[in-house]
Amino acid sequence: MYGDTRVIRRQADRMDQRANDLRAQGRALVAAADATGWVSLSGDRMKARVAERRAGLDATAAAYEEAAAELRQHAKEVEELKHLISLIEDKVRGLISGAVDRLKDVAGDVVDTMVGGVRSVFGGGDHEPSAEDQRLASYAPPPPGDKAWLDVPDDLGVRV
Repeated sequence: MYGDTRVIRRQADRMDQRANDLRAQGRALVAAADATGWVSLSGDRMKARVAERRAGLDATAAAYEEAAAELRQHAKEVEELKHLISLIEDKVRGLISGAVDRLKDVAGDVVDTMVGGVRSVFGGGDHEPSAEDQRLASYAPPPPGDKAWLDVPDDLGVRV
């Protein structure tokens, strides 16, 4: 599911190159058989056998090309997944940062209130931090780029 897409694409390129090599070997094998000038029943059998071998090499080359195409598709899907993880990470980090800032504001308001003598530390009103901000501020997010970010919106109950 996950991986370095450059490495995945390099592997796909190697598989395509191997397919080209197999096809070239098949062509060379047929050319060598044709160049023998062997005209007999045995020569015909050898050429038929060489043609079968070439068909096998071509089929193997096609399988390599199909695998290379699937690797490239996988790389594309991995890039899309990484992009989604990045979007979720940015959004959630913004939510957490906003919650932390609001909690700092509430703490500053409480200090100002205490110094002014107007309210106590446990005063109500706009000086109470919201439960949502407290939950967001205390959330320990996964490491950057980790696939666990895909579960964070559900964990926090937020839409991304």
